[in-house]
Amino acid sequence: MEEKRKDFPIKLIILGFVLLAIGSSLAWSVNYHLAMHEKIPVMIRLPLKNSTRIELPSSLSLKTYYNLTYDGDRYVNLSLVFLNSNSTEVGRLIIRDAQKNTSGFIYFEDKPAALLVNRSCSSCSSTVFLTFYFAKYNEELVLLESIISAFLSLIGGVSLLFGGYLYVAYKNRDETTPSQFFQEEPEQQQ
Repeated sequence: MEEKRKDFPIKLIILGFVLLAIGSSLAWSVNYHLAMHEKIPVMIRLPLKNSTRIELPSSLSLKTYYNLTYDGDRYVNLSLVFLNSNSTEVGRLIIRDAQKNTSGFIYFEDKPAALLVNRSCSSCSSTVFLTFYFAKYNEELVLLESIISAFLSLIGGVSLLFGGYLYVAYKNRDETTPSQFFQEEPEQQQ
């Protein structure tokens, strides 16, 4: 019975490490899902006769990174309007002096389904390369993985600390036997 009691803290410590490892693995999995791995290249040739509508895949996420490069003969101002499936505007990106390469993040109100391109030049000969980078993931799955990861990490940390505390307590108890407490000091003779 005493031997099983001494093994309990070590089992708690091992359990804590295992739960922390699983929780950390799930956290890395969440980070991987949220990373922007997918990309959509869009090429726009100017001049445009009028506004051009470009259909986008339905997998574009609400937070999207864009990179715009330009090849042409003059500065161009572009207005990019993002529309959802109901043709309602969900985001807008205005690019001034498109000859300068630009990049950044766009945050949409809803998932965009199409891109409407408006230009400022009617006689320029230019090509605009627009690349969208985004994360494609199942929101419910990522939320579930995040909650499980936090829970397992918390339980693993508590198990690790409690197991360490019990290990030190049993070790100290074994070093100080009860017979040492009850020994009387010899009286000194005068």
